[in-house]
Amino acid sequence: MKYSVHTIYKNSAGVRVCAVTTFLGVLAKPPVIHWAWEQGILGLDYRKVRDAASDTGTLTHYLIMNELAERDVRQELIDEYGKEAVDSTNIPMKKWHDWQKQHKLVPILVETPMVSEKYQVGGCPDFYGLVDGIPTLLDFKTGKNVYLEAFYQTAAYKEMIEEKGGLICLDGEWETRDWNYPIDSVKILRFGKTEDEGFEEREVTNLDKHFKLFRCCQQIYNLQRELKGDTF
Repeated sequence: MKYSVHTIYKNSAGVRVCAVTTFLGVLAKPPVIHWAWEQGILGLDYRKVRDAASDTGTLTHYLIMNELAERDVRQELIDEYGKEAVDSTNIPMKKWHDWQKQHKLVPILVETPMVSEKYQVGGCPDFYGLVDGIPTLLDFKTGKNVYLEAFYQTAAYKEMIEEKGGLICLDGEWETRDWNYPIDSVKILRFGKTEDEGFEEREVTNLDKHFKLFRCCQQIYNLQRELKGDTF
């Protein structure tokens, strides 16, 4: 049971829609290209380094999500990935625990798939709930930096959560949303995989502009599909 399942999002008419991250894939990623070049200069195979780092990030994310849901999955992951891979999460998980101890969290939605009928996009926000009594959207990242696309991603998730209507997947079943969940704060928490990579808590501002940029990515992606005649 590798933790790599991709949710298939469909609107109320049963038509498949793309995920937020798929639309953002039209953006160039110069930092990634430069990082791969750096690995080559150091005589390292960037693919092996990337895969190891990806496992650490994926497992850290999975552990945090399950802790928020009050599930202990560490032994399950050790059985699947091995102790060395799971132990590689110790540093970022300590950073998470250090931050968590300073705040009171009341989860309402934890990694809950949803679909926006208004914008025809799917997504799975990491956390929505109360942080020290404030309705907050949190997004968790691992690695050296918080990249710009993370701001566009969280802006899209905010719109999806606050939208009246749309679909949500609860306990494996999709249903129409009927709620009023305001968001007063949007934050990105970055947990570096090593001590040197540090920790960041970034408040996302200018959400309207970030969302406009996301919508531009969506338009570019859809136009590219039309021109190529591809399906996804």
